[in-house]
Amino acid sequence: MAPAALGRLLSGDGSIRKGLSLRRKNAKAPRTLRPQDPTLPCPIAKISEDIILHIFELVHAASPHSAANLALVHPRFYRLARYVQHRCVDIALSTTDEAAAKRLDLIEKEGLLPAIQELRVRGGIRDLNQHCLSRLAAMLAGMTALRSVFWESGPIPTLALENLRKLPFPVQLHVRVEKIRGGNPAAAELLSALAGYDALTSVTLEAGYTNAGDCLHLTRPLKKLLLSCPNLVNLSIDLHLPRQGCVGYSPPDEYPGLGFSRGERPLRPLESLTIYEYPWGEGVVRGLPHSIGYPCEGREMDYWAANFDWSALRRLALIPPPTQIMLYNTSQPWIANTLAPRLTALREVSFTVVDDPFGNSVRTFFDQVPSTLEDISVPYLDSIGVACLARHAPTLRRLAVHQPGGPSSPSGWEEHLLSEAALEDLSQTVPHLEELGIDMLRVDGDWPRGKLDLLARFPRLRALELWFDLGNGPPQPALTASSAARLFADLRRTCPALQQLRIHSGFPPQPKLGFPASFGPSYTEYNSTSFTCRVAEGDGEAVAEGVAVTSPKLSPRLNARMCRILKGKEKREDIPEQLIALRVALDGPLPSADWERWAERWRWPSLDPPDSGKKRGRLSRLWQR
Repeated sequence: MAPAALGRLLSGDGSIRKGLSLRRKNAKAPRTLRPQDPTLPCPIAKISEDIILHIFELVHAASPHSAANLALVHPRFYRLARYVQHRCVDIALSTTDEAAAKRLDLIEKEGLLPAIQELRVRGGIRDLNQHCLSRLAAMLAGMTALRSVFWESGPIPTLALENLRKLPFPVQLHVRVEKIRGGNPAAAELLSALAGYDALTSVTLEAGYTNAGDCLHLTRPLKKLLLSCPNLVNLSIDLHLPRQGCVGYSPPDEYPGLGFSRGERPLRPLESLTIYEYPWGEGVVRGLPHSIGYPCEGREMDYWAANFDWSALRRLALIPPPTQIMLYNTSQPWIANTLAPRLTALREVSFTVVDDPFGNSVRTFFDQVPSTLEDISVPYLDSIGVACLARHAPTLRRLAVHQPGGPSSPSGWEEHLLSEAALEDLSQTVPHLEELGIDMLRVDGDWPRGKLDLLARFPRLRALELWFDLGNGPPQPALTASSAARLFADLRRTCPALQQLRIHSGFPPQPKLGFPASFGPSYTEYNSTSFTCRVAEGDGEAVAEGVAVTSPKLSPRLNARMCRILKGKEKREDIPEQLIALRVALDGPLPSADWERWAERWRWPSLDPPDSGKKRGRLSRLWQR
């Protein structure tokens, strides 16, 4: 109301003036803050500890950083916050690391054993800290809330297996055996000790072999596990010949596989099956690899398809490396098409080969599989077509179209990229996608703005993953932490539902057979970058425009340092020369001249990047600081 009109209204009606005067007279004075009486109990003390703990768990699930800050709010909150933070515990039982003993001391001293719900035990098959291993086995009896154990170490002590059985709730045991080369009694002992163990839920086995005997000492105990463990439902297997080195090996004529026969099959139907490489038996054509000693008449894959129970399989991944020799009975498209009619519960598939020289294509698989899929990963779509996804459109939520090995040649990689027309067609065919990953190519020194703008056609897109080639030299624009944050902010303006961006530039070099061209560091490995961008939880996390950025190639300490530099709290000139991953994350790939000087200076003592986060000696730990 205008001032003149308000004046006329007040002058014309005395009752209104009287009412306003009365309201001013009865108005309360502003309240003043008074210190709390120290003799009165704190209001927080009236809240049940169970309720506070439940609230903390919800906060921790949504934002671990916020849960850590809660420990600073109130003395009572400190213990509860630490309790929640120990729901998941990761312990490395290495003989060269004293952190495990200190971690166990802290957990026992603070009474945190009942808090642990997930336990991850890491350590090599050989270099185990036996004292910490025995101590951890005894402490399992106090982890009364334990639900999952991920064992990525040597043989499990008998006491540990007994204590897991005695816990009040069923525990899922996930065992991972990796980086086995040749005969390894410790790995065979680990698998043999688990025969018939009812808590065993998943097994991951990766091993290299040069003869059938090296492989059989692992496949025999693995077969016993599949035949005797009532809850073993997840299997990942990678049994392969050497993938790098100066000498190549031919597949043995002897059969080294699992050897199911006479109606044998896993005791429990598998729910997840991942196969990288496996020595499939051949009983049709004698003289082919893996034919001597194979106990059946036909091909092993045909036996698996006919005799295994596939009704519970929800995830299938056939992801051979580029170095695998392609035979008809090891062709991933042929295997997928053989299994397709039986996979009534399938929800997720991942293929790295979509067609083979024998005329098999996974397009047949997508047409014939009875169930509709929620998650699909393929290297490209040009040979199978976007239309093959239409049948799965109502349920499809995650799609990755990515060539994982990177470009064997620039032209070979580029010809399989999704065009703008194909991307637009994809948005119309599968409009309900929530997660998408695709390969892209820079255009005239800029990001592919046309394709990025088309992402707005996916209204439900929450997570995006992009892969760019590194090329033969520093590309433009360079992928750095700041450019990744800006790109994510730009994408969110057109895709407001987007919550996370994972972006990569360059592909790690694939292992190869033959004499290496150079014994020095790899330009591609050291100058490749990867970043994860997400919406920041607060101003403290944001590095630009409300975006938080981390790099999986950096340790947590170096990620924190990178953020301080981006915020201007630390000078980037203070970065030591050897921290090349941090330099590349901030400034992009090194120019050729700078790279040659760096490679010559830091060729030794290690071929691994000094700041890649791997465990090394004292000198490399000093480098990380």
